Amino acid sequence: MAEGGGRLDRERPHWRLSPRTAALSAAVLVGLFAGLACAVASGRVADLDALVAGWLAGLRHPLVTVLMQAVTWLGSAAFLVPLGLLTAAWVWSAFPASAALPRRQARHGAWAVLIALSGAWLLNSALKSVFQRARPDLPPLSEAFGYSFPSGHAMVTLAFFAVSSYVVAVTFSTARGGRHTHPAVLAAAAAVVTLLVGLSRIYLGVHFPSDVAAGFAAGAAWALTVIAGFEWLRHGR
Repeated sequence: MAEGGGRLDRERPHWRLSPRTAALSAAVLVGLFAGLACAVASGRVADLDALVAGWLAGLRHPLVTVLMQAVTWLGSAAFLVPLGLLTAAWVWSAFPASAALPRRQARHGAWAVLIALSGAWLLNSALKSVFQRARPDLPPLSEAFGYSFPSGHAMVTLAFFAVSSYVVAVTFSTARGGRHTHPAVLAAAAAVVTLLVGLSRIYLGVHFPSDVAAGFAAGAAWALTVIAGFEWLRHGR
């Protein structure tokens, strides 16, 4: 554990991010999002969007459609809000009151989970209002409302699962004294769910591939911003 309240752990796991690394990575991803937005606005990705969306539409099958509709539900508010509240509640109560420092740090993690989720939705709504891109012309296989760019499901799912898996891994690491914690399983599960949700949005005809790519970039940037704040609160003050 850290000594002196705001100092870095002596046995900090190699996978932990410093606030500076997380913030710089977020800035790079903001640049990537800006590049994608420019490409969409100029029409440079229109042919690629049509090619990929058309190819996936050609693979439509009733069983695949049912599967993709189930997968896309994993990126909906109906699923993510309860999961976010449960995750935050678990992290909040992970340590007894007698463990004052780790308990306070765990509460920072709980807030990080909730901020990642709610902030991603608010930011996505703002971005859609700015770009106002219409949805694809393909017959949709799922209900979708509002503008298309960037994909809200892709953005929110990535931001939530990235921050949640990171915070949960940090919580386990703290509970075990920073030793023998391997977050690869959590990270892999988060990545698989996020990628499948993004794919489902294209398959169901409610988003262009570039919408999903931009959603991933914006979601990752927001997740890293939240992680930077979380790490700063834990060790930077």
